[in-house]
Parts: sequence; structure tokens; C-alpha cells
Amino acid sequence: MKVYVVTTGEYSDYHIDEIFTDETKAQQYVHLKNILAGGYYYNIEPYETDTVTITEKEQNKILDRLAIEYSFTTNGTVVTELEVMLDDTNPNIIERIDGSLFITVPKGNKTPEQCLKIARDTRAKYLSEKYGL
Repeated sequence: MKVYVVTTGEYSDYHIDEIFTDETKAQQYVHLKNILAGGYYYNIEPYETDTVTITEKEQNKILDRLAIEYSFTTNGTVVTELEVMLDDTNPNIIERIDGSLFITVPKGNKTPEQCLKIARDTRAKYLSEKYGL
């Protein structure tokens, strides 16, 4: 599928004004905008869409690196959950100076609930080892 992107401006002012799937409508729009602007300030840039394909192997490589990062307060409350990319396949722990923890859990084919359980278990193990419990 082709789209027609109407642009205007130069350098830091360059931006997209509109996007059309019909070339004739894009041309009419540009014609009217240029009349209103008193010059040739609007242009059409055609682009093909859906030109990128991802192989199953590439998709699996990306999915294997997806992880969820949990931010725990010192009392164990989860403050944030953020999807991130990992280079490691093991849960990672970062302890901040205030005692709060960031724990990153590889997703793989696990559900969000399973990832959270792993993060909570990892936190409990980390704290018990830290305090010799």
C-alpha cells in the first residue's frame, strides 16, 4: 500500500502536515495549502508501507530478550512494571541506595503473573541471603 505524506518546513521546522492514501486528494490538499500560504511550501512524499518483514527466527530472537522490570519499595510493594530488553536470561537484581530493588525477569513464554511471582521469589531469596535468614 502506498501513502502520500504532505510535508512542510525546513530543517528544525520540517514536519508532517497530513497523510493520505489517495494521491489525488493529497495533490488537491497541497494545491490549496500552497495557495493559502502564497508559495510552494507544501510537498508530497510518497512511501510504500508494509515493506518490512520479520522472519520467525528474528521474531523469536527479539521475544527471547524481552523482560519485565519490577521496581519494589523497601516494604515489597511493586511500584512500576516496565517491559525491557535483556542480554541475560537470568533474573537481574539492582539494589538502590534507599534499599529499594529493581528486579528484571525474562518473559519467555511466561504470563505476567508468573513473571511477578518469579520477581517476588527472587526478592525474597535476595533479602534472606543478604540478612542471613
